[in-house]
Amino acid sequence: MIRKFEQEAIVNQIMEGVHERVDKQITKAEKSADFKAIKKLADKVKECYKEKEQISNKLHTMESACNEAIRNYNSMSQEALYGISSFTYSNKELNWFKHDWQTRDRISDKLAIALLEPMAQERIKDIIMSIADEVSK
Repeated sequence: MIRKFEQEAIVNQIMEGVHERVDKQITKAEKSADFKAIKKLADKVKECYKEKEQISNKLHTMESACNEAIRNYNSMSQEALYGISSFTYSNKELNWFKHDWQTRDRISDKLAIALLEPMAQERIKDIIMSIADEVSK
Protein backbone atom coordinates (compact mmCIF):
# COMPACT_ATOMS: atom_id res chain seq x y z
CA MET A 1 0.00 0.00 0.00
CA ILE A 2 1.29 3.45 -0.98
CA ARG A 3 1.41 6.21 1.58
CA LYS A 4 -0.34 9.55 1.06
CA PHE A 5 2.84 11.66 0.72
CA GLU A 6 4.24 9.17 -1.84
CA GLN A 7 1.01 9.39 -3.83
CA GLU A 8 1.24 13.21 -3.73
CA ALA A 9 4.82 13.08 -5.02
CA ILE A 10 3.77 10.87 -7.95
CA VAL A 11 0.84 13.18 -8.74
CA ASN A 12 3.19 16.20 -8.69
CA GLN A 13 5.55 14.47 -11.15
CA ILE A 14 2.65 13.61 -13.47
CA MET A 15 1.39 17.22 -13.26
CA GLU A 16 4.83 18.51 -14.35
CA GLY A 17 4.63 16.32 -17.45
CA VAL A 18 1.04 17.46 -18.13
CA HIS A 19 2.06 21.11 -17.77
CA GLU A 20 4.94 20.67 -20.23
CA ARG A 21 2.59 19.13 -22.80
CA VAL A 22 -0.09 21.80 -22.22
CA ASP A 23 2.50 24.59 -22.57
CA LYS A 24 3.55 23.12 -25.94
CA GLN A 25 -0.11 22.96 -27.03
CA ILE A 26 -0.64 26.58 -25.93
CA THR A 27 2.43 27.71 -27.90
CA LYS A 28 1.07 25.92 -30.95
CA ALA A 29 -2.45 27.32 -30.39
CA GLU A 30 -1.08 30.87 -30.17
CA LYS A 31 0.09 30.47 -33.78
CA SER A 32 -3.39 29.53 -35.02
CA ALA A 33 -5.58 31.89 -37.03
CA ASP A 34 -8.41 31.62 -34.48
CA PHE A 35 -6.18 32.75 -31.59
CA LYS A 36 -4.69 35.56 -33.68
CA ALA A 37 -8.23 36.79 -34.50
CA ILE A 38 -9.18 36.68 -30.81
CA LYS A 39 -5.95 38.51 -29.89
CA LYS A 40 -6.71 41.19 -32.47
CA LEU A 41 -10.20 41.67 -30.97
CA ALA A 42 -8.76 41.79 -27.45
CA ASP A 43 -6.25 44.45 -28.56
CA LYS A 44 -9.08 46.51 -30.06
CA VAL A 45 -11.00 46.24 -26.79
CA LYS A 46 -7.90 47.39 -24.85
CA GLU A 47 -7.54 50.35 -27.22
CA CYS A 48 -11.21 51.24 -26.70
CA TYR A 49 -10.69 51.17 -22.93
CA LYS A 50 -7.76 53.58 -23.33
CA GLU A 51 -9.90 55.90 -25.46
CA LYS A 52 -12.74 55.63 -22.95
CA GLU A 53 -10.39 56.63 -20.13
CA GLN A 54 -9.10 59.61 -22.14
CA ILE A 55 -12.65 60.72 -22.95
CA SER A 56 -13.68 60.22 -19.33
CA ASN A 57 -10.78 62.40 -18.16
CA LYS A 58 -11.63 65.07 -20.73
CA LEU A 59 -15.30 64.93 -19.73
CA HIS A 60 -14.42 65.29 -16.05
CA THR A 61 -12.18 68.30 -16.78
CA MET A 62 -14.83 69.99 -18.91
CA GLU A 63 -17.60 69.25 -16.40
CA SER A 64 -15.48 70.74 -13.60
CA ALA A 65 -14.82 73.88 -15.66
CA CYS A 66 -18.53 74.21 -16.43
CA ASN A 67 -19.49 73.84 -12.77
CA GLU A 68 -16.84 76.36 -11.73
CA ALA A 69 -18.34 78.85 -14.21
CA ILE A 70 -21.82 78.10 -12.81
CA ARG A 71 -20.59 78.67 -9.22
CA ASN A 72 -19.01 81.98 -10.29
CA TYR A 73 -22.21 83.03 -12.06
CA ASN A 74 -24.37 82.13 -9.07
CA SER A 75 -22.06 83.85 -6.57
CA MET A 76 -21.95 87.06 -8.64
CA SER A 77 -25.73 87.19 -8.70
CA GLN A 78 -26.47 86.25 -5.08
CA GLU A 79 -29.23 88.85 -4.87
CA ALA A 80 -30.90 87.39 -7.96
CA LEU A 81 -34.14 85.49 -7.63
CA TYR A 82 -32.71 82.58 -9.60
CA GLY A 83 -29.53 80.60 -10.35
CA ILE A 84 -28.16 77.79 -12.52
CA SER A 85 -28.07 74.19 -11.27
CA SER A 86 -24.83 72.21 -11.40
CA PHE A 87 -24.02 70.28 -14.56
CA THR A 88 -23.63 66.54 -13.87
CA TYR A 89 -23.55 63.21 -15.69
CA SER A 90 -27.19 62.57 -14.78
CA ASN A 91 -28.24 66.21 -15.32
CA LYS A 92 -26.81 67.00 -18.77
CA GLU A 93 -28.91 70.11 -19.35
CA LEU A 94 -28.52 73.59 -17.91
CA ASN A 95 -31.42 74.12 -15.58
CA TRP A 96 -32.50 77.19 -13.67
CA PHE A 97 -33.63 77.19 -10.07
CA LYS A 98 -35.50 79.86 -8.17
CA HIS A 99 -34.65 81.18 -4.71
CA ASP A 100 -38.26 80.78 -3.58
CA TRP A 101 -37.63 80.57 0.18
CA GLN A 102 -35.25 83.53 0.28
CA THR A 103 -37.63 85.57 -1.88
CA ARG A 104 -40.59 84.55 0.26
CA ASP A 105 -38.71 85.62 3.41
CA ARG A 106 -37.80 89.00 1.91
CA ILE A 107 -41.40 89.55 0.80
CA SER A 108 -42.69 88.50 4.21
CA ASP A 109 -40.36 90.93 6.00
CA LYS A 110 -41.27 93.83 3.72
CA LEU A 111 -44.99 93.03 3.96
CA ALA A 112 -44.83 92.90 7.77
CA ILE A 113 -43.25 96.36 7.87
CA ALA A 114 -45.63 97.75 5.24
CA LEU A 115 -48.67 96.60 7.23
CA LEU A 116 -47.56 98.47 10.35
CA GLU A 117 -49.11 101.78 11.28
CA PRO A 118 -47.34 104.74 9.58
CA MET A 119 -45.90 105.95 12.90
CA ALA A 120 -44.66 102.44 13.71
CA GLN A 121 -43.06 102.21 10.25
CA GLU A 122 -40.90 105.26 10.95
CA ARG A 123 -40.01 103.92 14.39
CA ILE A 124 -39.22 100.43 13.03
CA LYS A 125 -36.87 101.90 10.41
CA ASP A 126 -34.97 103.71 13.14
CA ILE A 127 -34.85 100.53 15.24
CA ILE A 128 -33.58 98.49 12.29
CA MET A 129 -30.84 101.04 11.54
CA SER A 130 -29.85 101.20 15.20
CA ILE A 131 -29.60 97.41 15.54
CA ALA A 132 -27.73 97.08 12.23
CA ASP A 133 -25.20 99.71 13.34
CA GLU A 134 -24.75 98.02 16.72
CA VAL A 135 -24.34 94.51 15.33
CA SER A 136 -21.91 95.54 12.59
CA LYS A 137 -19.39 97.14 15.02
